[in-house]
Amino acid sequence: MEDTANLKSLQKQTMNLEDLFEKVSRTKVQSGNVLYVEFTWNKIDNTAIIDFSEEREPDFFVLETIKSAGANLRGPSYTVECSNGSKSWTKTCDSNLSCGKLIKECLDQGGCATICKKTLVYLGDEYDTFYVY
Repeated sequence: MEDTANLKSLQKQTMNLEDLFEKVSRTKVQSGNVLYVEFTWNKIDNTAIIDFSEEREPDFFVLETIKSAGANLRGPSYTVECSNGSKSWTKTCDSNLSCGKLIKECLDQGGCATICKKTLVYLGDEYDTFYVY
C-alpha cells in the first residue's frame, strides 16, 4: 500500500489510465476519508496528468456500494461509478486494464473534445469504489 504523500509526489507526471488506477487503488485511505485526485485528461494520447490529490472527508454522502453491501465477488473487484448526468452508470472491473478501460469509457462519454479537467474520487479499501466526474 502507498500513502497519499507518494501520490502527491506524482503531481505533474503524465501516465496512462491503467497506471493512474493502479497508483490510486494502492493508496491507503483512512477510514471515513476519501482520496480526491484532480487530473487533466488528454483524449488525443489517452494520458492523464495529476494536478492535485488530497485525502479528506467526502463532500458528498457515500451510498452503499457493491462491496459494502456484502456482495460475493470472486477475486479482486472494484466499482467504477461514472457521473455524466443522464448517461451515468455503475460497472465493476477486476484489473488495472479493465478498470482503466472503464475510466476511459466514462471520460469519453463526458463530452471532452481534446483536453479537460476531471476528478477521480477513491473511497478506499473499505468500498473499493471510484467516482469519476
